[in-house]
Amino acid sequence: MQPAEPKKKATAAPARPETEKEDGNENTEEAQEQSKLYRMVMTPVNLISFVLGLWLVDLRYRLRRARDHPHPPTASFIKLMRMEASEAFRLRNRVVVGLALAALFVLWATSWATRCVVAWLVA
Repeated sequence: MQPAEPKKKATAAPARPETEKEDGNENTEEAQEQSKLYRMVMTPVNLISFVLGLWLVDLRYRLRRARDHPHPPTASFIKLMRMEASEAFRLRNRVVVGLALAALFVLWATSWATRCVVAWLVA
């Protein structure tokens, strides 16, 4: 006869917080609202920054092609589009910073103009 192996005690599973789902992701209303707000604000910002970046890249390539090659380029159009899109994605952060600075300038200019108009009306 073989010696009996000692029985292992059953351990209870650690308690999970109520805010977690079965797969471990948080599922609170606050997190969902924050996510919706983030998407609502950042989606247009990302789209605008990408389009402006793409426009800047296209302008730069167009000026370079006009200077270097007076005739139309021989490269394929799809290859050129991919190259310009990848460069536009790389420029996206700089464009977002530029948009933020432009928005701050417009806000400052509006504030200054409003103060001038109010001062003129009061005087």
